[in-house]
Amino acid sequence: MRKTAVAVLGLVLAAPAFFLACKRERKTTIAVIPKGNTTIFWQSVHAGAAKAALENGVEIIWNGPPSETDYTGQLQITDAMINRHVNAIVLAPIDRKAMVGMVERAARENVPVVIVDSGIDTERYVARVATDNYMTGRIAADRVGKLVNGKGTVAIVAVVPGGASTEERERGFEDTIHGKYPNIRIVDKRFGMADVARALLVSENILTAHPELDALFGSNESSVMGAAQALRERHGRKIKLVGVDAGSSLRPGRFAGCAKPVQDGIRSAPGRDQETEGPAGGEDQRSRAETDRLAEPARARDSGVFVSGHQEIPLK
Repeated sequence: MRKTAVAVLGLVLAAPAFFLACKRERKTTIAVIPKGNTTIFWQSVHAGAAKAALENGVEIIWNGPPSETDYTGQLQITDAMINRHVNAIVLAPIDRKAMVGMVERAARENVPVVIVDSGIDTERYVARVATDNYMTGRIAADRVGKLVNGKGTVAIVAVVPGGASTEERERGFEDTIHGKYPNIRIVDKRFGMADVARALLVSENILTAHPELDALFGSNESSVMGAAQALRERHGRKIKLVGVDAGSSLRPGRFAGCAKPVQDGIRSAPGRDQETEGPAGGEDQRSRAETDRLAEPARARDSGVFVSGHQEIPLK
């Protein structure tokens, strides 16, 4: 996980450094603004950013809000970095709409912005690095379909309204269940608001409301961790858990599956599990064969995009 974070930040930080090299009189400073700071995901991205900055001879300013729901805080941080006249900004937008004005202001003031992890509803950025989150949701849905033998009930522990990356995962999951598995019903969907404690609470409420539930899907690390804790604290039936972005506290084999997008969209090797868009919002550059490969769990597992154990999580 941390290696992929190093790879993506190397790609992202090298690009602005290259763009600015010709007119640089002082060391290039790049602001890296994540969605939050508390999860293993963002901590590993921070480690990758620091390593990539050292390798590329640039300085980074790592500053993100304490919570992945604090888009006001992220707006203020981004505004401060523009006012500081940093050479470039790497931004993981909390909300695809709320951050539009700030990204467009940066463009007007000639501060290049690279978007990572989640999309944004503007094209005023120089590059975007992200996983195919919709495909990630599809992979997770296929895993659930296999685990419940094509029939049963599943609930979604979602993240936060307006978060582009997780919304795409949830949409991919829902579209695949509805279109491919007519005998599986999505009986509930509740938001954990990017907080493990909140995800635990909504997972407990889902389990109480649906005692015959067969599976849970968590669309990011906090959702998966909250759901896993809720399952561990209950006794009775075994329920399958499939999730995205599982942290190190979820040991392999303790849960049914984890569809992992590579951190911040990164596989540094061209054509492998990576979507890189320019400001025009270009299409995913992977070939159809690559997409088909990712959709096959056994082979996708080898690529690092799909990691799975084969045991159910015990409710005791």
